[in-house]
Amino acid sequence: MSDTDSRGNRGCASNDMIKEMDVPYVSIGLPVYNGETYVREAIESILSQTYENFELIISDNASTDDTGAICRRFASKDPRVHYRCNRRNLGAAPNFNRTLALARGAYFKWAAHDDFLEPTYLEKCVEVLDADSSVVLCAPRTRVIRADGSQRTIRRMSPLLLEESPSERLYGHLIRGGHGCYPVFGLIRRSVLNGTHRIGSYVESDQVLLAELAMVGRFAEIPECLLVARDHDERSIRTEMQERQAWFDTRNSTKQRVYPKSRLLRESVLAVLRAWRSGMPLDKAVQCLLVVGVWGTDWLSSLKKEAKNFVGRPFQSQVCTQPSVGGMEDVDQQGSTAPAPDGSTVTSGRAEGWTVRQRPADSDVRVPL
Repeated sequence: MSDTDSRGNRGCASNDMIKEMDVPYVSIGLPVYNGETYVREAIESILSQTYENFELIISDNASTDDTGAICRRFASKDPRVHYRCNRRNLGAAPNFNRTLALARGAYFKWAAHDDFLEPTYLEKCVEVLDADSSVVLCAPRTRVIRADGSQRTIRRMSPLLLEESPSERLYGHLIRGGHGCYPVFGLIRRSVLNGTHRIGSYVESDQVLLAELAMVGRFAEIPECLLVARDHDERSIRTEMQERQAWFDTRNSTKQRVYPKSRLLRESVLAVLRAWRSGMPLDKAVQCLLVVGVWGTDWLSSLKKEAKNFVGRPFQSQVCTQPSVGGMEDVDQQGSTAPAPDGSTVTSGRAEGWTVRQRPADSDVRVPL
């Protein structure tokens, strides 16, 4: 590692500063399943960041291709890379949340295995969050490219997400949109993210997470395309809706009926109510509820269609409605486990030299929706 300052930027650094970097300032969670085609480039782009004080947590969802071998090679060469492999495929939502549960940094970002970052991504986002405590999420503009590398479009935030009013920010997210939910891959204050319901085990739950964050504080946008996202045929959004439900969490059935807009409406209302119970003034909460209502009118035809499909069908309970952070029954294949006095399990990776404490599977964190 080259010399860096106390925040991780390259330059001259004292021994004390380097010692501080033993606790990373930024954590990056990279959930992956069968990502051998793109994961190497994604990891290389992270390790090439000009900002270096970070840890990269890779959670392999029991891949059956060469993903594990690729990730282990990086972990054996760079102490910032922590690799673990689940014994079974948990689904995307629990795997995303697991990387957050393992994070130690003040700031956190998710990284998709098929995207890659420009070298100054972290440096510029950290600078913004350090300078303004009212900003809870910072993300650059996103360049979406096709599988062959040709450019498709540019995604950017609505300016309303930068406003002071929670309802304006929520309007910018739900109504104006245009960002394609790519800000969920931005750099986020981990303390704020831990106060949300994280990624829920249902279709479009990233929309609700961004709504929660938008009601807490301002977003900030770096006016450069520092995230490159691939649009390819293997993306989850290309799959049929029932299959996407199981993709989010393997405990969900592919035969289960899915009503994404109705669920999104319900979860958005509940997110506003949670924000109110957490201290949002009543008048601001009412304004946010009105924004959700406006969103509902925009999607009225879809909501009516879903209601029509639901009428006459027998009730089917959700197999999994809770966000899950996972348990330690699925340990890193390169690590070892040992019970702790409080009933949790300590896992230490030999190659990576890291230790994580997690609750056992039968006491996973559950937050009622």
